[in-house]
Amino acid sequence: MSTRPTPRVVRHRRIEAPAPDVWAVLGTLTRHDELIPLTRVDAPDRELRVGDRVTAVTAEVVVDRMTVTAVHHHGQDPAADDWARWATLRKDGPVLVGDAHVVVRARGRHACDVLWAEDVRTTVAGAALAPAVDVALALMSDLALARLDAIVTRA
Repeated sequence: MSTRPTPRVVRHRRIEAPAPDVWAVLGTLTRHDELIPLTRVDAPDRELRVGDRVTAVTAEVVVDRMTVTAVHHHGQDPAADDWARWATLRKDGPVLVGDAHVVVRARGRHACDVLWAEDVRTTVAGAALAPAVDVALALMSDLALARLDAIVTRA
């Protein structure tokens, strides 16, 4: 039994595209500027690796520095339900701190489930802003997953 708490914001979406195609976008952080509105991402232009440092700037104001702390690969056959890729990023501030998780799991050859989870808090105003931060992260995650769906299904 895990003692880790469930992330505060968990969003998911079934995407009708091969899991490796979806991971190719989600697991390459420079592609996240296509997923998250008004955001510019500075990261290695390849599949993410443990230790990668990432800086995302949204609306030229909010700076989000992150470090990739885990990347997992499971299964070899992308059509098998055990094929999965996931990563954890530690948010290092200056505004947001905590962990973000992205997961892609195959559901046959032409579909997958994608999960985007955030267990993040703000360094500004503490718990007072927690509900607003959670709503903003949920909206951002839903939009990012919708954009991811559009990118991989039109390819």
